[in-house]
Amino acid sequence: MLVVLLSSCADLKEETQYNGALSGGEFEISSLLRNKWRLEAYETGPVSKSVLIEFRPQKNLQGNYILSGISAVNFFEAGFHVGKENALQIAQLSVTEIAGMKAEMEFEEEYFRRLSEIKAYFFRNSRLVLTDLKGHEMIFRPEK
Repeated sequence: MLVVLLSSCADLKEETQYNGALSGGEFEISSLLRNKWRLEAYETGPVSKSVLIEFRPQKNLQGNYILSGISAVNFFEAGFHVGKENALQIAQLSVTEIAGMKAEMEFEEEYFRRLSEIKAYFFRNSRLVLTDLKGHEMIFRPEK
């Protein structure tokens, strides 16, 4: 039920053109938007918990495009903006408050900290790589 509430807060106006707020090259933008992405690894190695994200072409009430997903325990939603040279800004991260096992909750805390610090994206070997200013990476594979 909480997921429905989060989704209902979004302005679901479909964007038909991505030049402007969504710059960064049409191919890369369409690749970002057309897939759901499953977290595969950090720069330190593979992750054992399940995370699925989706970059959506709808805007939220703050005027940002919508990033949504499910992590090891909780659902989440945020706004995102793509800028020049593959800049990626994530804002207004909101998370449900479902309790889980200690290991899953610790993983989620690290995941959300990393997600909130993302500054850029690029593609490598058909993978989406989100990176922060320190070079930390979150590597996602397309969901089938």
